[in-house]
Amino acid sequence: MSGADLEQLERNAQVVDLLDKSYQAHVRGDIEGRNAASDAAAEVDATVYVALTGAMMIGAVPRPDVDPIGWGEYVAAIHDKLAEAREDRDNAEVD
Repeated sequence: MSGADLEQLERNAQVVDLLDKSYQAHVRGDIEGRNAASDAAAEVDATVYVALTGAMMIGAVPRPDVDPIGWGEYVAAIHDKLAEAREDRDNAEVD
């Protein structure tokens, strides 16, 4: 994976984490927190934010309010992929 691809994957994970934070704030009734996390996600990478929220709307990505287990698995999969990519990068630097 190229450095640019890894950076993109890191932004993807940030957006997912911020959307998760937004959902958790919504569950708590924290509208300001929900909006702040959602806005921050869009600032990290607007294209990923739009694509991800759109994918949620059409059912291609689990929505946390409808399928919290599926959403949790989706978040974990993004982090697993990021960890694997970082490990691959680190191993390549050693070689």
